[in-house]
Amino acid sequence: MAMKYLPQWQWRFVRRPSPVLLAILMAGLGCASGLTYAKFRLDAQLARRTQQLARLQELSALATPRPKPAPAMLSTAAARQLDRQVALLNRDWVQLSTLLAPKDQAIRLLGMDVDPATGAIRISGTVDSATTANGYAKTLSQHADSLRQVRLLGLERRADGTRFEIGAQWID
Repeated sequence: MAMKYLPQWQWRFVRRPSPVLLAILMAGLGCASGLTYAKFRLDAQLARRTQQLARLQELSALATPRPKPAPAMLSTAAARQLDRQVALLNRDWVQLSTLLAPKDQAIRLLGMDVDPATGAIRISGTVDSATTANGYAKTLSQHADSLRQVRLLGLERRADGTRFEIGAQWID
């Protein structure tokens, strides 16, 4: 048997890699290992948080309050009372305020008490003279479409002017 041809190995001398190239390779290897470690750590944290979320969803499903039963229907008297209260809230309060606002600068309103259920209005203020208070009451009485029974209830002279009080009935 003849011997087959065996390749001959030839050894050649090659240049060694430079230290800069080795440093770049080491830095790349360090970055790759750091990123791999961070990925595994984030994956573990994500799995832990997913388990926590599932556990909390199970607990919240158990802890959700049962829906309350529907409230009982109101009696007819209670429904009427509720309708009256809603109607009182829906009165035209802006119109009343503009109606009661004095046009004369000499009239200073101190207070206004309105009972929306009965429509009773009581206004107090100060003026320079009693004739100005009478004029203001007369002006309010001319608005018969919104106010009725306008009366000057009292006048009191003081050092800072004359205090007056007017009563009226508010109608819609």
